[in-house]
Amino acid sequence: TVALAWRPTGTQWKISLTAANQAFGQISQSAYQDCYGGPILESNLIYKIRVWLDPYTSNNGPVAFVATLSSASTGFTSTATVPAAAMTPGSSMSGGSFCEAVFSVATPQAIPSDMLLTVYATMPSGNNSAIIADEMFLIPTETPYIENLLNGSYLNAPEQFNGVTGEYGPPDDTHKIMDGSVIRNALYLLTQDPEGRLHEVIAGNTEPAGWDVEEVDSACGAISAFTMTKSQADNRSASGGEEWFAWASISGPRIFGGSMAHKIGQEIQSAWFDQQNNQTWPQLNPAAALTAWALNDPSSRTIWFGLPLLPVSGTGGATAPNIIYPVNYRELDSAEAIAASPPFHPSLAGRLIATDNTRKWTRWNLPINGAALMYRAPGVLSVVFFGGNGQAYGAAAGFGNIYTLNPAKLTDDDYGLIIPYYVTAALPSIDQEQALQLDSARKQVAYLSAMVAGTGNITVSLLCDNLQNPWALTGVRTLALNPKFDLEWSGGSCVAQRIFVKFASSPITGTDNGFTLRKVAMWLRKARLMVRGSAQ
Repeated sequence: TVALAWRPTGTQWKISLTAANQAFGQISQSAYQDCYGGPILESNLIYKIRVWLDPYTSNNGPVAFVATLSSASTGFTSTATVPAAAMTPGSSMSGGSFCEAVFSVATPQAIPSDMLLTVYATMPSGNNSAIIADEMFLIPTETPYIENLLNGSYLNAPEQFNGVTGEYGPPDDTHKIMDGSVIRNALYLLTQDPEGRLHEVIAGNTEPAGWDVEEVDSACGAISAFTMTKSQADNRSASGGEEWFAWASISGPRIFGGSMAHKIGQEIQSAWFDQQNNQTWPQLNPAAALTAWALNDPSSRTIWFGLPLLPVSGTGGATAPNIIYPVNYRELDSAEAIAASPPFHPSLAGRLIATDNTRKWTRWNLPINGAALMYRAPGVLSVVFFGGNGQAYGAAAGFGNIYTLNPAKLTDDDYGLIIPYYVTAALPSIDQEQALQLDSARKQVAYLSAMVAGTGNITVSLLCDNLQNPWALTGVRTLALNPKFDLEWSGGSCVAQRIFVKFASSPITGTDNGFTLRKVAMWLRKARLMVRGSAQ
C-alpha cells in the first residue's frame, strides 16, 4: 500500500507494511533515458543509492529499503539494500536521515532500453510497520561527485543539466572548484588552495562544454567555498563602478578586479600563514581551512575574514573560525586602489611613510562561524555574525546565537568583557629625529598628551624598543565621554631609542569600557646617557 504524507519540507512517500517477506510500495521508472531523451545510467559502473529514510513505526518489525536495477530482455539484475540498522528512527514522523547502499553488480556494457529502477520496502519479520522515503539519488561510486567541473543549465530550464554538453571547467587544473563570480559579464572561477588558480570563462555561442576556461593567475586559490566576497551587497544585480571580489588564500587575502589577483595582506602575513615564522604568531589551521569565511560591507568599507588558527605551539588549535581579521578600505574605490595602498609606502628618499587613506587591519578575538548582510529593517542591510566556539560544528556546546554590531554597547551580550587596546608606531621617526635634533641615540620622554574619550579607565604604557619590553611605570586616567582637554602624563621618565605608546581601557565597575583616540603628542629630549653601554 502507498500513501502520501505531508511534512513541512514537502511531500514524501509513505509505505505501510502489513506482513513479513513481501514487497510493499513497489514503484518503477526507466533507468535508460529521462523524459528529454538524456541517458540516466552509464555502462560498466557500480552505482549506489542515496535516500532519506524515516522508519518511524518500525518498532513493530525491522524494515529494509530495497532498490533494484533490472532488464527483462537481458536478464540483468543488481540490488542495493538499506537495512533497518542503517536507519535513524524517530517518533511521529520526526526522525529520519540520509542512507546509502551499493548495488551488487556493475551496469552492463550497453544499457538496454528496458532497464528499470524499482524500489520497495520489505520486512523480514513482524507486522504493521511503516517507512517514509524522500530525496532519492543514483550515484556512481567511482565518481560520487566531480570536483573540477561545473554543469551549466539551460536558460529556459534552470533545473535541467546535460551530463555531456553541459560540463565545463579548467582543462589543466586538477584542484577542486571552490567558488566563482561575475565581473563585467565575465565569469571567473577559483580553485582550491594550496596552489589553486584563478580562471576566466569565455562563453561563446555554444553549449557549456565548448566554452574556453583560461588561467588568469596561479598560486592564489581559495581555501574555502565561503571566503569569496563581492564588492557590492548581495541584493544588487546590476553592475557598478566597484566591481571586484576578494577571498582568502593560503598566502594571504587577495583581491581581483579584472587584471590580476592582488595580495592585500602582506602586512599581517606573520599572523595569517607564514611557514618561516610560524612559531611567533598563531597560524591558519590548514586542516580546518574549509570553515573559513569572508564578508564585505560596502557601506562601512570593511572586509571581514574569519579564520581557524593554530596556537604558537602548533597543536590543539581551532577546528572552526576563532578569530576575525577586519580590514578597512575607506576612500579606496577599486581593487587596484586597495591593492596599491598598504599601511605605509617608501618615500623618494627611501623612507617608509604612513598615510591616512590606506588599508588598515585589526584583530577581533571572537569565535564566529560566519557572517552575512541581512535586512533587519526595511531597506537597510545590516552585518550579522553567527556565533561559534572555535570547534567543528556539533563538536562542543557554544552560544550558537546571531549577533549585530552596536556601537552603543560596550559589553558583548554573550562573550562578555571587551578588552580594546591600541599601539602606536615606533616614535620618533627618522624625520622627526632630524627635525627635533634628537639624534638616533636614546631619548627620554618628558611629557605626553592625548585626546581620548570613552568609558572606564585608560592605561598608558610605554614599550621600549620592542613590543614585549614595557616601561615599569604606567599612567592611569579616568575617561570622559566628552573631554574638554587632552589627557596628560609625565611619561615616567621612560628612556629608549624608540618608543611605542599603548592605550588600553578597562572598566571602573561592571564590564563596560571603550575609548576613542584622536591625537597623541609626546615631548622628547636627549637622554643623559645617550647609549646603554652594555652588550646585553
